[in-house]
Amino acid sequence: MSEVPRGNLHYQATSGVCPHCAGQIQVVDLMLDQPGWVFNAVKYIVRAGHKGNFVGDAGSCLWYIARRLRRAGCEQLGLELESLSSRVSAWQA
Repeated sequence: MSEVPRGNLHYQATSGVCPHCAGQIQVVDLMLDQPGWVFNAVKYIVRAGHKGNFVGDAGSCLWYIARRLRRAGCEQLGLELESLSSRVSAWQA
């Protein structure tokens, strides 16, 4: 088991797979300067399938994007995407 540096963070590389990485780059290192909603949406979509709950992570990504659309004045589109997010979350249960 070796410790692999990624920016100022470290993770234990046991299988060579990092659930928080996009290829060889840790997502947090790419996203630190982004607004919170972007960070969270990207985090969930990148890790989807790597932590055992692809559908749940995809639904969480949709939720963050929907919230931002609503705050940006795209109320109807945001509501439709939130509805889709809810249906995705219900589907996984």
